[in-house]
Order: sequence, then structure tokens, then C-alpha cells
Amino acid sequence: MLKHKWSKSILFTLFGGSLFAATPSTFVFNAQTTPDIVRAVNFARSSQKAVITQGEGLGTIPENKDGVVYLNLRDYKSMVDLRLKNKSMRVESGMTWSEAQRLAAPFGLALKFIPAKANEPIFASININQSGLSPQSPLVADGVDSFRLLKPDGRVVDVSPSKTPELWRGIFGAQGVLGVVLDVQLKLVKNKNLRRQAYRMSYSEYPTYLHEQVQDNSDINATFARMDVAPGKQFLEDMYAVSYWVKDEEKDPSLRLHPVRDNIARSIYEWSEKGDWERKVRWQIEKALLGNAALHSKVTRADLLLRQVRTTDEHPMRLVYYIPVTQFVPFMDNLRSVAIDKKWALHQVSMHYLAKPSGLLLAPQQGDMLAINISVTKASLSLAEQKEVAPVLMGLALSHGGSFALNQFSVQDMAKLTSAYPKLSEFQRLRLKYDKDHLFASVLYPRLA
Repeated sequence: MLKHKWSKSILFTLFGGSLFAATPSTFVFNAQTTPDIVRAVNFARSSQKAVITQGEGLGTIPENKDGVVYLNLRDYKSMVDLRLKNKSMRVESGMTWSEAQRLAAPFGLALKFIPAKANEPIFASININQSGLSPQSPLVADGVDSFRLLKPDGRVVDVSPSKTPELWRGIFGAQGVLGVVLDVQLKLVKNKNLRRQAYRMSYSEYPTYLHEQVQDNSDINATFARMDVAPGKQFLEDMYAVSYWVKDEEKDPSLRLHPVRDNIARSIYEWSEKGDWERKVRWQIEKALLGNAALHSKVTRADLLLRQVRTTDEHPMRLVYYIPVTQFVPFMDNLRSVAIDKKWALHQVSMHYLAKPSGLLLAPQQGDMLAINISVTKASLSLAEQKEVAPVLMGLALSHGGSFALNQFSVQDMAKLTSAYPKLSEFQRLRLKYDKDHLFASVLYPRLA
């Protein structure tokens, strides 16, 4: 990879979108409207440059590319329409999930998909096929009715399971290499009142809890769990499982935001990165908060999405793995052994349940799996040790019949990649069919392109 510092010199502005040079052959285009996006793609095509639409990773140019056009969609976030009768809303894809939820909440509605990261743009969630907290809607595709896609040939097509099943199966997780996602039709549901139940348990009890309490339980709107990562006897053994059940459906729920509480939680989370003692204190605080029902007595589905801690801290190395529920206990045993042996300081280990299989080409799971988020503190490792973390965890996941998120790192071993994603060859054929000239590229996962 080649890295460059960005220039701030604006070259020109088109209909609110601005284009500026990062290097003599690399450009950033800040789009605000659909015509801005079309012009940026046309500019890239005429200049024979690749287009990258990822919201992260700016500053890195793919190898063998004579410059690229980075398409920044963060300001492409207007609401197109809201259909109360049909319970859906159409928004431009640069809008974040939390921004979309704030628009729907005054009408007593909530997003069907509850993302694990509420402050991520919708296009980015589609690019990486983000998983969520609701067992009934575990992947972002479950919360989307349709969207418009700007294809490499310059045409705009409506993408949905019924109209374009081939594109629908391939677009989620494709890192943006099949085109630019424009406006998206999101599914909405009634903003229900929820009651929260938290259970402290041993990690060995968690699979039974999922199968007895969560699986096939339509009353549970969301569920997640957190492990004790503080050094000691309970390291990766003690845990809290939290679920949100429907409560008092007839009452009219109101939106309840707690910015002060969320800011305190974020500060504690970032402070705990300093060392082992801080992580021990944080877990004691988490246990007190997670186990206190009085602090969580008034929660709605919309509030649940908006109250997520939005950390801006970039120090921990955050990786996502998908493990069959039946392999959770042995996976955690091996993770514990590896972390102790290699002296990794784990900042957080959390998980949420993916209950049903998916027909998507780049779906990480075949059903009944856990998305496990693992954060490792970089400060505790040398640069060489940091580079070792992802391959070791990937091998651990694959050895337990699991998979890994494609946006985490580039895997050079194609055998491991196809083992985790057996429909990859089908996706690559689709990629060549729609973009034979490789107009679109990916920073986060170049091998897909």
C-alpha cells in the first residue's frame, strides 16, 4: 500500500460537491447530491481512475492503481420520503442509522434493523454487510426493502430481492465494488416499549441461554452479551447477557435520550484502555450498570438504537469473527489461552446472536452463529505483534468452523478466504459481469476487486 498526505486545495465545486487533489493523480470528491455522485464517477471513468466509496480508510491507495477518486458520501444524507402507512422511509445512503432513527421517532416508528454501530453511514453498512442486535433481523439486508444503485456503466437501477435478485445477493458485503448505493428504502416497525433482562452467567451457560431464551422468541427485540476482559480468575469466563423484551405494547412510547449517561460510558470505556487495573474497575462498573434493572426500566426500541455508546477512540484494534454457537465455549477457551500466552490486553469482547441463515453471496453465517467483536489494545503490543493479531484470530475462527468480517484485513491465503466464504467465486463472476473494467475498487478489502 502507498500512503499520502491529503492536500486541502479545492480544485472546483459542482452543485455543492467539491473535488480536491490528494496527490497529483488522486482526488477526493465530497458529494451532497445524486448529480454530484454521477459527475464524480464520470470524472473517474474519463480519467481512467478507480472509484472508492468506503467511508473509512482514506489516505491509502490500492496497489497498481494510478490514483483513485475517493467518493465521500457523508454529506449525502437527505430524507427522500416517509411512508407512514407502509412503514418505510427512503433516505440518501450517507445518512447514519441514528440520524434516520431520529427522523422516524416522532411518528412512533423505529428502524427494523438495529445496527451494532448506530453512527455508521447506511451505505457503509451495506458495503460490509453489517450485523445487528435483533435476532429477527440479524443482517442489514433484513432491514432494507430496496435501493437505487449507480452501476459502473453509468446507469441507475432499482435493486430489490424481486426485481434484481442477482444484484441483491451480491451487493451486501461487496465493499462497494459493484457500484454506488444511492437512496435506500428502510423498513420501519412500531416503536415498542421494551423491558430489559440482564443475566450474569458463566460463559459455558451462554449457548444454553440462547437456545432456551432467545432462539425463535419473537418477543425479544434485541440481545447482546459482554465478557469480563479484566485479568484474573474470571478472565473471559464471567459475562453478562442482556435481552430486550416487548412490554406494554398498547402504550404510546416516547423517545428517551441520555447523552450525559452515554458520554460517561464512553469516557469510562476509553479510560480503561490505560491498563489492567483500569479494566478491572471498568468491569465492576459494567456489572453494576448491566445488573441494575432500575437504570433501564424505561426503554423503547428507538431509544435502544440511539443510546449505544459512540466511541471515537481509534487506539484498540477492533476485529469481528463469526462463530457457530456450538463452538462458542471451545473458541473462548482457545482465545483465553492465546491472549494469556501472547500477553494481549483485550479491551472488549462482546457478541450478538445471528439466528437465521442468509442466501447472500458474502454472508458471514449460515445461521445460528455469534458475531464476536474483539478489541485488542495496540499500546500493549509492538508493531510486529500487532500485525500478528488478525491472522492468529482468523486461524482460530476457521479452526472452529467460523468466519471473519471481510472489512477487517486483506487475506492473501485464498484457501482460507474461500473456506470462510464458499460463494466467493460466484461473487467474482458477478463482479466481472457488472464491472469488467474495474472502475470500482476497495480499500478495506482489495481482494474482492
